[in-house]
Amino acid sequence: MSSRISATYGATKAAIHHLTVCLAREFARHGVRINTIIPGPVETAFVGGGALQQLAEATLSGRIGQPDEIARWVTALADPNAQWVTGASLTVDGGFVIGP
Repeated sequence: MSSRISATYGATKAAIHHLTVCLAREFARHGVRINTIIPGPVETAFVGGGALQQLAEATLSGRIGQPDEIARWVTALADPNAQWVTGASLTVDGGFVIGP
């Protein structure tokens, strides 16, 4: 991945986290929790061919994720037992590494 793409990718992830925190602050008084899941590469109909292997090699776990691995965290954050979690960004990416 080029440094230009890495910078854009990183800036976008930081912006999403900041937006999450700002929205959590704004809506907390209404009893609304705002959290973000930041997924890494996930096997979907949009990712195929040689991209799968390349993405797997850029992940510390050595593989890309499955949709149910992301869904479990979404479900966990939506659970009423997680009511004290707000303004959080949870990275679920198998150790996805960007850059050299």
